[in-house]
Amino acid sequence: MSKQTKKTMSLFKFHHIASVLPNFMYPYIGGTIVYTDTLRIKTLLDLINKQKVQNVYAVPMIWDSMLKYISGTYGDVEPETIRKVFGDNLKLALMGAAKATIETVEILNKAGIFTTSAYGMTEIGSLTSNIDKNAESRNRGIVGKIGSKFYDFKIKKSDGTLVTTGEGELLVRGDMVYHSQLVDGVEIERNSSEYFCTGDMVKIENCELTILGRVKDVIVNSSGENIYIDQLESKFYGIKDEGMDFTIIGFEDEPVMIVYVADENNLKNIIDKIIEINNSLEIYTRIAKLYISRDNIEKTSTGKIKRNEIAKRIASNDESIELVKL
Repeated sequence: MSKQTKKTMSLFKFHHIASVLPNFMYPYIGGTIVYTDTLRIKTLLDLINKQKVQNVYAVPMIWDSMLKYISGTYGDVEPETIRKVFGDNLKLALMGAAKATIETVEILNKAGIFTTSAYGMTEIGSLTSNIDKNAESRNRGIVGKIGSKFYDFKIKKSDGTLVTTGEGELLVRGDMVYHSQLVDGVEIERNSSEYFCTGDMVKIENCELTILGRVKDVIVNSSGENIYIDQLESKFYGIKDEGMDFTIIGFEDEPVMIVYVADENNLKNIIDKIIEINNSLEIYTRIAKLYISRDNIEKTSTGKIKRNEIAKRIASNDESIELVKL
């Protein structure tokens, strides 16, 4: 394929490393970067198809939303349907900034779209990506191998000890970590001998890196168990096609679910399914409380959940939410 027909679309913010890299690479390797000022799912799908985009970089939530739209519009997410909507040119689906869902990865892989997860951030650049030809590895959510002569890493456990395997917050040190920052117009250099705290909870086994969630989103319950919100939410993704939206937050050291249902006639059915799934989970990871919201789930302009705002609504006994017995 000629350089003129190579097209990549990045749905990350311009300052995000996943958008910075294409801007640096494409002047050298040739090709076109496709940008859009909207995150409307139908518009994105039309752009990918009509512009014959080969590579798309987006957070997992965008990919989940695109597949949900396809399922609701066309009735299924079979490979033929996926190809009809995306077009035949899409070859790579790169996901970053959060853990990809197994279902989404499998659907895209079956349609012949190579799906990979990557890990990086503006402060440390692109750390790793999973380009394993073995789909099973990518399906398990591994974002790549970790370890390089260019950087040093550690896992900070809950007791403060630093290790290289297990679960905890990822710390990184090396030349690829940012050099300095501007504070009120003054450049302040960071101590290069210190580890940079990423704020991400990870698991490392056999040098394979898996993202568990953000440190601030980890719930430590009364039993001392760590509950990862991203992992817990993934258990309920199957009912998102029921015309509902939801999120889980940590409130008073317990996992609490907030649900918005567009069609109230379907509310009982959704609540029953939530209870069924919840009862199938290990006791210490189960949802402690369930709230029904009359308003849409609060999100930022990039689609991230405003969990702090939701917690304030619960704490203030906001009339727009109702506690449901589990």
